[in-house]
Amino acid sequence: ARAGSATVQRPTPDLVGARALAMGDAYVAAPAGGPGYFHNPAALGLLPDVRLFAQTNVTNRDAVEMDPKGIAYGWRRWGAAWGNRIAEDDEGVADYTYVSGGVSLSSHVALGMSAKVWRSHPWPRFQALGGSATYDIGALVDGPAGWTVGGRIGQLSRGERPRAGAVGAWWERGAHAFAAEIEASDGQPARLSAGAEWEAARHIRLRVGARGTEPTAGVGFAVGPSAVDVAWTQYNGAGVLVVSIASSLRP
Repeated sequence: ARAGSATVQRPTPDLVGARALAMGDAYVAAPAGGPGYFHNPAALGLLPDVRLFAQTNVTNRDAVEMDPKGIAYGWRRWGAAWGNRIAEDDEGVADYTYVSGGVSLSSHVALGMSAKVWRSHPWPRFQALGGSATYDIGALVDGPAGWTVGGRIGQLSRGERPRAGAVGAWWERGAHAFAAEIEASDGQPARLSAGAEWEAARHIRLRVGARGTEPTAGVGFAVGPSAVDVAWTQYNGAGVLVVSIASSLRP
């Protein structure tokens, strides 16, 4: 299988979240919000409210279809989420249900875990969860001067040792943010990704990055408690435009 194609077929968070994608998919150390729990379930331990998320790509769906969505709830030191990551390309259909939880051990450290349950295609009956569960384990450490570092390890196949992982750093202060991440997955070369974000005007953020060797770019619009994010990248040589919506519901 080609490297680009193999990434969406595996239970990894590749191409999930337009903000993340526009910043090179370097999201393992991102603070809580949007679809962060797909990239690192420890983000749920820092979540202060309820978050809704949905995404689709609007171009080149014959090359790849990415339609993840989810809901997350944070209360005090705890957080929980349900998510579904559907991806389809010329290698087939990858459909994973995520059931995730996280806890903050202190004001600076959070841990989390996701169960990723694979749903069969085709299947004659409705599948609430599925089977062949694998897991992710993540950690986030909130450091000084706007820095956060994070890491994730996870299974690719049920019953096997963890064979995928990522470590990264996130810096955010005022109108600027920067992210960098190294991701490794058994059978694929390690990938270095990075991205930057700039608040160009009130409620408008511009983003650029590199997802390995593939360039990324995007823009985000804040609309009340919601954010509409748009990102562009290349997948197997085809330009893909992704749109996602993330909403915050204050309890």
